[in-house]
Order: sequence, then C-alpha cells, then structure tokens
Amino acid sequence: MKKSRKAKSKSRAGSAKTEKKKLNLKRKNKPAADRKEKLYKDLFQKNPHSLLVYDPKSLKIILANTPAVNFYGYSMREFLSMTIKDIFPEREWELFNRSVPVFEEGAALSYVGSWKNIKKGGGIINVETYLLSVSFSRKTLYMLVNLTNVTGVKKIRKQLRESEERLRLFYQDAPIGIYRITPAGYVVMANPTFAKMLGYFTAADIMMINVEEKGHCTRKSRHSFVETIEKVGEITGFESKWITKDHSAIFVRENARTIRDENNKTLFYEGTVEDITEKKTVENLLLDERQLFVEGPVITIKWRINTDYEFPVEYVSPNIETALGFSDKEFTNDSRNFHSIIHPDDLERIKEDTRNHIEKGVLSFQQEYRVKDKSGKYHWYFDFTRVIKNEDDQITHLHGYLFDISGRKEAEEALKLSKEVLREINLTKDKFFSVIAHDLRSPFQGLLGISSILVEEDNLTLEERMNYEKKLYEGIKNQYGLLDALLTWSRLQRGVIEFKPEKNNLLADTEEAFGPLLSAANKKNQKFQCLISPEINAQYDKNMIATVMRNLVSNAIKFTGENGRITITATVSNSNITVTISDSGVGLSEEDTQKLFRIDTHFSRRGTNDEGGSGLGLILCKEFIDKHNGKIWAESELGKGTNFHFRIPQ
Repeated sequence: MKKSRKAKSKSRAGSAKTEKKKLNLKRKNKPAADRKEKLYKDLFQKNPHSLLVYDPKSLKIILANTPAVNFYGYSMREFLSMTIKDIFPEREWELFNRSVPVFEEGAALSYVGSWKNIKKGGGIINVETYLLSVSFSRKTLYMLVNLTNVTGVKKIRKQLRESEERLRLFYQDAPIGIYRITPAGYVVMANPTFAKMLGYFTAADIMMINVEEKGHCTRKSRHSFVETIEKVGEITGFESKWITKDHSAIFVRENARTIRDENNKTLFYEGTVEDITEKKTVENLLLDERQLFVEGPVITIKWRINTDYEFPVEYVSPNIETALGFSDKEFTNDSRNFHSIIHPDDLERIKEDTRNHIEKGVLSFQQEYRVKDKSGKYHWYFDFTRVIKNEDDQITHLHGYLFDISGRKEAEEALKLSKEVLREINLTKDKFFSVIAHDLRSPFQGLLGISSILVEEDNLTLEERMNYEKKLYEGIKNQYGLLDALLTWSRLQRGVIEFKPEKNNLLADTEEAFGPLLSAANKKNQKFQCLISPEINAQYDKNMIATVMRNLVSNAIKFTGENGRITITATVSNSNITVTISDSGVGLSEEDTQKLFRIDTHFSRRGTNDEGGSGLGLILCKEFIDKHNGKIWAESELGKGTNFHFRIPQ
C-alpha cells in the first residue's frame, strides 16, 4: 500500500513535470506561431484578389480581406454578419452548391468555376471562383474563396470574337491580296483578292499552285525576293512584275515576313500584295513632269475634301487651258467649280462613286466622264485619282490625273455603229439571196414547159419548133448569165477575185470591152459613139473596169430601141476620172432609179426586143467601183433615156 502511494506520487510528479515542459515549449514557440499567424493574415489582407473565408457548415463568412470589401462594397462588419450564400443570386447559388463537392471534415478541396455574384446595391458581376479548403487554427475546416471579376474579361472575349469576325471579313473582302507561300513557291493560303489578281476565279483554284513554275513571277524577281526576305526576315515595298493566268502583265507591291520553326527553318512567307499596275502606268506617264503636267495632255488636279462633296479645286495644271480653254486661275480662285463643267448625266454618278470610294478607304480609284471645254464641246476623260491623307490618317485631298480618251470613245462608238451596219448588211444579204433563189427557180418552170412541148408534141411545124427552141435557148442563156453573175459576186465577197490596179489606157480598154457587143447594137441599127480621149490614162484593175463597161453598155443596148443612140464619154477633174454611158432609150422612173445598185431590191426588166437580164449586173458594177474607192450612179427620165456615171481615182 505504501509502495503504491509512493508510486502514484512519483507518477503525478512526472506528469506535472511533463506538463511543465510542454508549457515551457509552448511559451518558447508562441512568438514563432504568432509571427506565422501574422504572416498569414498579412498575406490574406495584402492579396490583390478578393478573398472570403467562410464556414462550410453554417456558411457564415468568417474573414474578408480589403480587396473583397472594395470589390463588393460591403464593410467588414457587414461581411461578418452575412453568409456566403448572400453574395449569390438565388438560382446561381443552387447551381453553385450542386457543383461544389460535398463537404467532408479534413478532406482537401480544390474547385474552379465562373459564377454571377451580387454587389452591395444589387449589381450583378461575373467572377472566376477558386474554392480551396484550408485548416485554420487547427480547429474547423474553412473554405477560402478567391474571387476575380471577369465581367471585363467576358466583354473582352466578346470584343475578341467580334474582332475575329471583322478580321475574317477583312481577309475575305480585303482590297489587297493576302497569302502564305512556301519557300519553294507553293501557295498554301490565299484570300479571294490574291486569286483574282492572278486571274483565278476563287482562292481554292490557286491552292498548291507554284507561282514560279506557273510563270506568275519571273525567276529573277523571285530570287531577289527570297534573297532579301531570308536575309532580314521581312521585306517591305518590294515591287515586281507578275504574269496573270491569261498572260497579262501586272505590277505589284509586296510586304511579307518569314514564318520559322523552333530551329529557325523558314516554313512560309506570309504577306500582302497590292496591284499597283495603275500606279505604274501613271508613273510611266509622269516621267517628264513638266512635259506631262505643264505642256503635255495629262491634266493634274488637286481637290480639297469637304462635307458636301463639291471638292473645291486647290491646284490645276496650266495645260488645262490648252486642253479645255480655261485658265488654272478660274478654278483656284473659286470663280468656277470643276463640277460645273462635268456633263449633267455623269455628275451624280461621279459624286456617288467618289463618296463610296472615300468611305471604303481605298487609296486610289478611276472614273470616266465627259468634261465641257470653254466653247461648250464635251470631251471624254479618264480620271485616275489618288487619296491624300494627313499625319492623323485623315483624308484631306484628292489628286487626279485626267487623260483625254475622246478618240478611244469615238472608236468604241464607231465599232458599235460598225456592228449595227454589219448586222444590217447581213439582213440585206439574206433578203437578196431569198430574191435570187426565187429568180433562179421561177424561169425553170417555163423552160421545163417548153422542153415538154418539144419532147411530147410530134405534130409541131418547123416554124413552131424553131420558135420554141429559140425561147428555150434565150431562157437558158439568161439563167446562165444569172448564175455566172452570181458566181462572180460570190467570189468577190469571199475575196477570191484579186484586186490588181495597174496603169492602163482608158480608151483602149473601153473599145476592147464593148467590141463584142457591137453586133447586138447593129441588129437594132443603133448609133454607137466612143468619145474618150486617147490621152486619158489611169490606175485601175483592167478586168473589173472592163466588166463594168460591158454591163453598162449592154444595158444601154438592151433598153434602147431601133435607131437609138449610145455615147461613151470621159472627163478628168481633181485627179478623178468620170465615165458616162448615155442612151436615148426608154429611161426609168424616179422610183425605179432608186432601186438600182441595191442588193436588197432585185430589179430586172425586159429589153426593147424582149431581152432578158440577170438583175445582178449593176450590183457587180457597184462592188467593182467600190473596190476602186469610187462612186457609181444613174440619172434617168422615163421615155427620154438614161445616163450612167462612174468615177474612180486617176
């Protein structure tokens, strides 16, 4: 018993001694613990983020740092009377509470999410939430909420998406080409402008095309480009000539940089390209500034931008006086607005186009319009205009270069008229062929009828048979003449008949041409005279003029009766020879005279002895005279005869 008490006493003494040691150790470690706790509190308060500590069971807020006070607008006292649930909208808290893992004592927790919170006064903010478990004073597990305002971030993200969309639209609709090309020359990325610049329909058409192998850029310019960009990593304002898909030449300006991998190996050349063909054209025209702007045909004008788009003139080159009759001072002293001399039908279009170009931010544009000179006459001008900006990138002026293109416009109008004339000629020829086809076919009905009588009628008298045979012969002869004339006309139209003008004697060739026709004139006892001077020589195609003579003399014989008169004369005037074949025959009415020489009106009559004709003779005559740049015409009066004239250069 005594031993037991003694042992107990000894045990109590040992425990007291242990507690004393613990107490001494605690006192000894207390400064370090205090310092550590102070450090944690300092870090908590000085953290730039909004921090809230709350009890995960009661949800009561235990601590809040200064940024949280400033961020939410609540005071520290107000925070300590709130729960963490109070800073969430009701629906948002339900979602938050379901998303956070179930609280377990002593379990580590780390959670990240984006939620809406309520500031003092009811304002809603978006926050990025970092939820962590912390052990505080070794007692209860608390949750530390690290809150970052992402309202601005979301706004930035939205702006970023909008910016990306604008960038995509710019890439697609940019007025300059954008590309990515491998060092070997293969296109791996290009916008539509780049493709169209080289003559392709879409960007897809140019993918993986080698710009050098396809000949779009010369080896020399490509080598210079690669050498420069590889040396410095970028290239600015590189100008060269490119060849488009249809082999047209364009001038371009490139800005590009290299895209390299981690080993500094070049993967791509990425850049922009601008078509400066117009600029180069103007530069080439501006090599001699004085000759071009002061003495030459190019008018240069500098307009000032104003809100009503009237564009007052600040400068105009002195050669405007030579071109349009106005002095440059008439525009620069505001006594005359340039718009006042633009054609009214063009003015509104010009103003609207200029406004659109400026609003789109283009650097240059071109227009065509009519300008009135001082006498009131309008001239067509091509206007190449550059946009001028100040140091603040604001458009202040327009600089225009005006070229007179009236000649080109007249040529375009002439071409348009020529097309219309050609269309009319084709329609006329179609009508002509329709008439000729009828004239070729109709006589064969009579010829077949005569042939049938000669074959089938055995009881014809000799006189009747000879009469039918004569009619058959005359009919066949006339049809042969028509076919021969038609063949000659066809050969002439196809260019088969060669035009060979040579120096000839007109009298000799005329006598040779009508010699075979004299027998027909003698049958009608007609008086035939050729009064051409043997001194007249001229440059003409002998065969063509002989054909004209034969046709005109043959007509005179045909339409002149018994004992009639036919005369051939020639005069020389102003280096032209005029030949006249006159007869005293039946003549023509004014209406019939108008039908002569026309391909769209097939005019043919029987002669005084019922002679036939092809109706093509006079048409051939006109074609041959036209070949000589001459003129043919007729003067006639019904019952008094006809005068046929043709004139050719001597």
